[in-house]
Amino acid sequence: MDNPDRTIKLCFSIFYNDGVFLKAIYYILAKHDTFYVEGTYCFYPDFNSPDPRDHFLGIEFASGFDDPEWTVYVPEKVCFAYAKQACERFLELHPEQKYRDFLNQILDNWQPIGVDTFPTE
Repeated sequence: MDNPDRTIKLCFSIFYNDGVFLKAIYYILAKHDTFYVEGTYCFYPDFNSPDPRDHFLGIEFASGFDDPEWTVYVPEKVCFAYAKQACERFLELHPEQKYRDFLNQILDNWQPIGVDTFPTE
């Protein structure tokens, strides 16, 4: 897909609507780990996996079940930009200080881990 906007925004919206937005942000940005709810996914690559489908560059967002129209791969910095935008929207809806502190701690300390290039052996 050339335009990741609709897929990534849909994923974060579903995470929010399912009541797992804060957990999703923690997993995706703080733990640099895969997060999903049924039918909606944010995958980090796993270069140690025996399954070649786990070897990709960037971060995969997908909604639906194996639908290429709703699957995108984006660089880490693009993932971060969308996550930050989603956090800003979350804070508009939930301005409580505890949420602001939690999300700002994650956003202020985020660093890419290098999944935009294949590891060298």
